[in-house]
This record gives sequence, C-alpha cells and structure tokens, in this order.
Amino acid sequence: MNRSWLMDNVSVVENSLPYVELLENESFEDSTVSLFGWQQWCSSYCHYGTKGKIISGADCYLGSGNCFQNSCLGPYVEFIGQFFWTNPGSNYTITFELALTGSGGVRSTMFYADIF
Repeated sequence: MNRSWLMDNVSVVENSLPYVELLENESFEDSTVSLFGWQQWCSSYCHYGTKGKIISGADCYLGSGNCFQNSCLGPYVEFIGQFFWTNPGSNYTITFELALTGSGGVRSTMFYADIF
C-alpha cells in the first residue's frame, strides 16, 4: 500500500467574527522542515508507513505551497493540533482541505478529526 493523507488550509473562525482566524499557520506556509505553530503527538507510534511531515508542491491543495502529509497506517494513529481560545456560547466554523492519494487498499488508511 502506498497511500497518504494530505491536509491543507485548516481554519477555525468564530461565526460572529469570520475574518479573524484562530489558528496559527493554518495553511502550513510558515512550516518548512517541521511544523510551526502546531503540536505533533504519537509520531513514535507510527510503526507502519511514514510519520507526518511537511511537503511542498503539486500534491498540496491547488498544486502549490505547503501541506501536511501523513502515511501512518492503522492501527496506529498520529495527531497534530493546536490550542486556541474560544468564547462559551459562540458558534464556530471549522474547515480544511483533505485528500487521500496513492493506490492500494484503504483498510488501514484512516483519518480522524477530533475537537475537544
């Protein structure tokens, strides 16, 4: 199997202030070799496949810039995330670009989006 998840343009905005981005480096453009503004957890548990990393170019959204690539195969899971302030009672919009690339089965290729 040779499959990868590509994630780009992650955004969190409060609906009453849609022009104020709550994430830092949401499109990964400020990252070169390592993630800037993001936390990465459990990379050492990626025993199969390849742990997440920053890539550039044609595979990223719209074919340019940087994005986050992860090829870690289940049952192991790797996480990236950020902490940010919210206002109780407010509504938020969360968006991101996500693509599954490569060929082969998808049985062990998983993606989770958790908000907590």
